[in-house]
Amino acid sequence: MWLALRFAVFVVAFCIRAWARVSHGDADDSIDGRPSYRKVLKQPKSKAVVGFRLGVDLVAPVVMRMHRESGLDLWFKALGLAREVQTGDEAFDCLVYVACDHGGVHDLLTRDARARQAIRAVFEAGYRTIRHDGRVLWIERASKVEPTGRDRELLAELARALGDLESRLWAQPNPFAWRAFACESCAWGVGGFALASLPFAIISLGQSLAVGTLLGYGVAAGAAVFAPCALAVIVALRGSSRARLVIVECVAVLLVSLPVAGVQSIADVNAGTGQVATSSAERRILEARAKTTGSGKRRRTTYTLVVADGPAVGGHAIPTSIRASRSLYEEARIGGLLAITVHRGSLGLPWVEYRALQEPSVSEAADRGSSDGSSDGSSDGSGDGSAR
Repeated sequence: MWLALRFAVFVVAFCIRAWARVSHGDADDSIDGRPSYRKVLKQPKSKAVVGFRLGVDLVAPVVMRMHRESGLDLWFKALGLAREVQTGDEAFDCLVYVACDHGGVHDLLTRDARARQAIRAVFEAGYRTIRHDGRVLWIERASKVEPTGRDRELLAELARALGDLESRLWAQPNPFAWRAFACESCAWGVGGFALASLPFAIISLGQSLAVGTLLGYGVAAGAAVFAPCALAVIVALRGSSRARLVIVECVAVLLVSLPVAGVQSIADVNAGTGQVATSSAERRILEARAKTTGSGKRRRTTYTLVVADGPAVGGHAIPTSIRASRSLYEEARIGGLLAITVHRGSLGLPWVEYRALQEPSVSEAADRGSSDGSSDGSSDGSGDGSAR
């Protein structure tokens, strides 16, 4: 069931990534009779402006991004991983990196000096990105003020200069379009799978009696999957002008996601396959504590059970201070018993489970807490924690 849930999140993340490519919001104005869009970026608390982006409708079957050419772009081109259109206009070619493999875009930029000049004007005005998502042409920049009429004029002139994209691209080839889309969507799908696995991975690590080994196995499993996935992305996009952007994005997402998915996958295999050996014991609960830190949305409560010391269970020493879930904390009773079960799975990795036994009864535990409050039911008096 939980595996199915994680695969469902994988599919949802894939769809969200695909939808994000074409989502643009509602138009708030128009430029030359075309719907236009404006998004101002502000600091969450101070509401100070930190940047903005402006867009205008320009329907064409192409995904395109332009930015100032960087050293990383030059390095990818030197390695042969990326290949970018060269227009013959040295000033343009040295300033602008065109991340687009569509033949129609290459033809337009090579032949049309007005288009190149409009693009240069945008970057020389301080903008950092020009991009097109198939429907809307966007310009983006960092700024401490909201966009002015001059910014709208730059976008209007750019849209006029690139207007031929609407009519001349439909019959032109774009050899890397579906490869880039598939690589990005699959990488973010893996990220969604890892996000769904994260709570379970945290629980598995908390229950594990061999945390280092579980982490090692999980990271090794993630690395074993990462290497062929990263190589597949590189091979699929080698020679694309978008190679640097897509490869770096996919590799970063996989690098973060696969170790998390690997840890939980190893825990699932260890617990769900082969013969699982168990050893059990009981310990008396001496104290139950709840400690709250932070406030508002950052308010967090941690729960701890203090149990009596005892012999090893299944060859593993059980700590006397146990971090508990909220449900276990609420079930625990001072003087009651905590059932401890140590499992050893098919991979030899041990993990422990705790369960509060309802002995003595709730009334007996309450009587014990009131009569023996100085030892078993005393409060720590810290103000941010409590003990039962």
